[in-house]
Amino acid sequence: MAGWIKNWAMVSLLIVLIYPSAAKMSYDIVASAGGPSFEVHHSTKYMKFTADSSIRGIGNFSRLNSITDIMGLTAKEATSATKNGTLDYAEQIRLTTSEGPVIVTVNHNSYNFTDKTAYLAKFRDSALIDVDERWPTNFVDLKKIAYAGPRIRSREIYENNGDAVATSINSWKLSKQSIYRASSNRTIIFASISPSDINVDVAANRSSSYSLGLKSIGELTSLDVIKNGSSGNAVSRITQDFRGSQSMTLTINMFDHVLKPPADFQWLDCCPPNSIFERLFGNKGI
Repeated sequence: MAGWIKNWAMVSLLIVLIYPSAAKMSYDIVASAGGPSFEVHHSTKYMKFTADSSIRGIGNFSRLNSITDIMGLTAKEATSATKNGTLDYAEQIRLTTSEGPVIVTVNHNSYNFTDKTAYLAKFRDSALIDVDERWPTNFVDLKKIAYAGPRIRSREIYENNGDAVATSINSWKLSKQSIYRASSNRTIIFASISPSDINVDVAANRSSSYSLGLKSIGELTSLDVIKNGSSGNAVSRITQDFRGSQSMTLTINMFDHVLKPPADFQWLDCCPPNSIFERLFGNKGI
């Protein structure tokens, strides 16, 4: 019995769940099996954010706008015209988040093995942690820019839990309409922990779309799109640069669905497991 107690102590696990209080929910997980530690720190709250802006005139212009890491969602914009030009700018933003259930399941395994060099029986511990998080998030950002003058620079970056779209424009005459949509409603985290290694997979119900209508005469227009896999590494990337006079329309869609393994799933020891613009940019807005 004393050996069993000592062996169990080798797996340390801390799970803190804070249930809705003042419209906020969070959880923290810290786990170790005598080696590197696995940590998750997530939080959310019920929120509804709306922003409408419109700017029209002649002169210089500067705008910085950002939403930083709300449930894995990030949106950033930096647009400026430092010399007098004619500008017509409009934007609509909608963001909603809400709480939901979080289920954490931990399976601890302990077994004996023989150290042949010392001819001793030893204990080895491991743990499987399954986190099922259902926190809905929805985001829409609609932009319209018309500019004529010496120069306008505009850069925007959108990211939804690793899936990213970025544009950068340096133009003297610009007409641009874009809409970005992102949503997520479920994330499942699988972690396999042993004294020597940690393997983590993340599966999610998430989607992102970006539609762009652009006419530009200028120095450079750049587009960068990244699609990430469950391990957090880029599995697909598209980078394009355009110079001079451009006219383009494009739509980008990225999505993932949760594919949860069966209950008896185990990792191996070596590894873990057409007129779209009329609809989007009509006078009615979002």
